[in-house]
Formats: sequence, C-alpha cells, structure tokens
Amino acid sequence: SWLVTAVGSMLLAYAFAKCGMYSKNPGGMSGYAEYPFGKGGNFLCGYTYGVSLVIANVAIAISAVGYGSQFFGMELSPVMTAVATIAVIWITTLPNFGGPSITGKIGSITVWGVIIPVLVISTVGWFFFSGDMYAANWNV
Repeated sequence: SWLVTAVGSMLLAYAFAKCGMYSKNPGGMSGYAEYPFGKGGNFLCGYTYGVSLVIANVAIAISAVGYGSQFFGMELSPVMTAVATIAVIWITTLPNFGGPSITGKIGSITVWGVIIPVLVISTVGWFFFSGDMYAANWNV
C-alpha cells in the first residue's frame, strides 16, 4: 500500500507540475481549473477542495479524540467529545499561523511517528507470525 500511495502521489505531483508549466494563472489547483473551465471551474475546484478539507479534518480530529479517550481510559459524553474535537482542530491549526517553515519542521518530525511503528511492526511481527493460527482464523 505504501508503494501504491507513493506512486500515486508522484503521479499527482507530476500532473500538477505539468499544469503549472502550461497554465500561467495563479492560484494553484483552482487556477489550473480556471484555464479550461473559466471562473466557474476555479470556484468549483476551490470550493470542493475546501469542503473536503473540512470533512477530512473533522474526521481525523474525532478519531484522535476517540483513540485518546480510550488510551487514557476516559469516557466522554457527546458534548465533551465535540469540545475536545474542536480543541484538537484549533491546536493543530495554530502552527499554520507561523507559516510553512514551522509546519514543514513539524511534519518532518511527525512523519517518523508513522514510519517507525510501521517498520517495527512489519519486521518484528514476522517473528511472532504463525501460519497455523492465520489459516485457523480464515477457515472458521
């Protein structure tokens, strides 16, 4: 899955690089859409991207609150979950006010919080792998 994701992201970056070469419109992705589709394409591209970011960020924040409440053994009411989710969104938004240099530094550190556990689990896990148990779980 990492290989597929890496190839897909590289292809997407290549497509945006090509768009940047052919389009002189500013505004990134929305500006690229304005070239063939006009102002309506620019608006739709920017609007749908913004809506997708809002939905994705809320989903990630709710997941973080849910995992955190289980990790710390807390039981949250729906109102407390909503307040904690809003707090997570604001806490993670604050570094963005410092500009891309701060968020880039944070991202270069936190990416290892994803890569290291995956590498450890995928390598150490092979020592505990049991083919019999795997087959038994699939042959109910």
